[in-house]
Amino acid sequence: MAQRGQGARICADDSLHSPIKVVANRRLDAALLLGSATCALALFAPSEAWAACTSPNNTSCNVDSSTTHNNFSNATTQPASVTILNGISWTAGPSVFFYNGHYDIGSSTDYKGTLTIDSGGTYNSGATGVFYNGFEGSGEVNVFGTFNNISDNIFANGIGGAGTVNIKNGGIFNNLGSTFDNNLGSSGTVVIENGGIFNNSGVFDQTGVSTTGSLVINGGGTFNNNATGVFEGGTLTIDSGGTFNHYAGNLFGNDGKDVTITNNGIFNIGYSNPAVATTDLWGTYTQGSTGTLAIRADFATTTSDRLFMDEPTTVAGKVDVTSLNFGAAGPLERTFQGIITTSDSITDNGLTVANPDTAVIDYELIRRTEETSDNIDLRIRVNFQGVVPGGLTPNQNSVGGGLNSAFQGGAMFEFMPVLFGLATNAELANALDQLAPSGTGASSASMMMSGARFAEHLVSCSAQGESDANAIIREGQCVWARATIRHTSFDNGGRTYGADETAPFYSAGAQVNLGGAWRMGGGIGYETSSLDTNFGNRIDTDRLHLGAVLKFNPGPLLLAATVTGAFGWSDSVRNISFGAFTDTVRASYDSDYISGRLTAAYLVPFQGFYLKPQVDVAYMQVSREGYQERDNGRDSALKVASSSDGVWSVIPMLELGTQVRLNGGGIARPFIRGGVTWRDTDHFVTTSTFLNAPDGAPFAVTSAIDDLTADIAAGLDLITPSNTTLRLQYDGQFGDTAREHIGSAKLSVRY
Repeated sequence: MAQRGQGARICADDSLHSPIKVVANRRLDAALLLGSATCALALFAPSEAWAACTSPNNTSCNVDSSTTHNNFSNATTQPASVTILNGISWTAGPSVFFYNGHYDIGSSTDYKGTLTIDSGGTYNSGATGVFYNGFEGSGEVNVFGTFNNISDNIFANGIGGAGTVNIKNGGIFNNLGSTFDNNLGSSGTVVIENGGIFNNSGVFDQTGVSTTGSLVINGGGTFNNNATGVFEGGTLTIDSGGTFNHYAGNLFGNDGKDVTITNNGIFNIGYSNPAVATTDLWGTYTQGSTGTLAIRADFATTTSDRLFMDEPTTVAGKVDVTSLNFGAAGPLERTFQGIITTSDSITDNGLTVANPDTAVIDYELIRRTEETSDNIDLRIRVNFQGVVPGGLTPNQNSVGGGLNSAFQGGAMFEFMPVLFGLATNAELANALDQLAPSGTGASSASMMMSGARFAEHLVSCSAQGESDANAIIREGQCVWARATIRHTSFDNGGRTYGADETAPFYSAGAQVNLGGAWRMGGGIGYETSSLDTNFGNRIDTDRLHLGAVLKFNPGPLLLAATVTGAFGWSDSVRNISFGAFTDTVRASYDSDYISGRLTAAYLVPFQGFYLKPQVDVAYMQVSREGYQERDNGRDSALKVASSSDGVWSVIPMLELGTQVRLNGGGIARPFIRGGVTWRDTDHFVTTSTFLNAPDGAPFAVTSAIDDLTADIAAGLDLITPSNTTLRLQYDGQFGDTAREHIGSAKLSVRY
């Protein structure tokens, strides 16, 4: 067989003993070359298996039937071409030589041989044979179909004449367990054009006798250096858009067989090997402004694919990072050392990371120089609170902090990769709001407001009060029923979540005269609430209210002590949708409310009108049990801690009204009321953890309640001569965070 650097075996005696070796150089003795050529031609007898091409071939011929050939010589006396047609397989027999391109010594003429494999055509080399492309004259192989260099065959490109291999669009060259010698004695060039592929699982050697071969990968071309592939010597040029995939960790080049790489396309050193690895390069590496070095970074080990060399290195363009084991436990910031390392020096002409920074992930290249090496490190930071500060509310920061703690503790939730890809803090903020229990605090605030209104319902039995100067404030004895519709809206802000609630409320009760100025009453109420947040959380709640009141009503004074309580059953649904992630989580929980309230009011007649100043002091305790959400196993369910919040409130108000007697009997009492509510707290806190998070990763979000609101009311009492009263009333409460509108109708009947 031919040996690298020695030329090719071209002729033998009749018994094929004593091979004559020819160094492929046109300056050899003319007589020796002529004798060699004559001997070689004598060996090439036509094969009966060829349909349209015979050896020696000195014309244009087609291989139009699948067959096996013996030794073949192309272009011995004039330029010639062989074309393997679509659907045809042409296979070399064992130990067969293919000579492509010859040189005539007498006329000093180079006869170019061309082999073209059409799309759908296939050429298969033979075992332990040699394909000489550019044997004595120039040779060219154009691959539109498939060339399989197999079974320890040698493809020698550029022996005595220039050898060129063009892998065209759709063409595939498979160097399978064989040797591809690119330039042994003359120039050897391989060009992989757009859509062409070279698969190397053998030896690709570009080291010649005195020159080196050249591999050029055009835009859209691909060279795959597989697990068993060896690449040695010569120049490698990757044009913009071209790709060289190198099995991670395989040696690149060899001692004495340096490779000079110019990368303006993609040089992928993280190819095929399941594990990240270091590629040792014997030679030089220059990456231009359009070039990309593709690597993998393994979060489980904080190691990456690396390019190591001992020559000066110039880099620009990009580093493209594929992250592995992104959910591995570890710090939020990880540094992958020496993705590019040389024992000489690195000239950095603006190398950056190709991966765009997102709202959650920041990529950064860091130059590090040591005594024995020059290095470029890769740092990757993960921060669910946003790698760029600002733009998140306190609640969003709290949820993001909980995710940071969970991630550091080893949790990799299904939705995290989607968060990694969110481009802006606005997108991240929207996702964090959806991951929070956004309606829970508002539901507690709703319970508090609902309970406060029910306490007001118990101060309730107006009397006509014939000839009674204090009739307007006088409390009688009655049974009553009230229907209420309440709408509350909560603004969205940094410390609260926007929501809207609609709640019909039905209540009834009775009041008895204990004698003298004393009255006692009680009531029961039932409310259904539907609360929808701006972030996909809906909470439906049923509430049962109970209350009792004791009143002292001498003259123009009214004193009342009220005790109320409520119990609620809530069903929560959170619909989550951001990026490509969607989920629905559900929960059920109970809550309760208890309140004590003192009321003092005084009637002041005023020129046909009346003024009634009133002040209420109340303490309210709102409690909610802890609960766990249920989801579809997608990690977005929460474990929500129980809560208990006490709120003191002081409510001064002033009522202005009058009394008008109606034709036919009865009285109408229109009134308006204004005041304020002051509370000693301005928020409720909900503490949660993600259900599948490790311990120590809780987060707390707040739902604001207004510590100061403006209260207004307007109503009309219609009292019949028998002291049956119909009250129509509107109440409104307005704060910086919440607005409440209530319409009600109440009927009370004296007994």
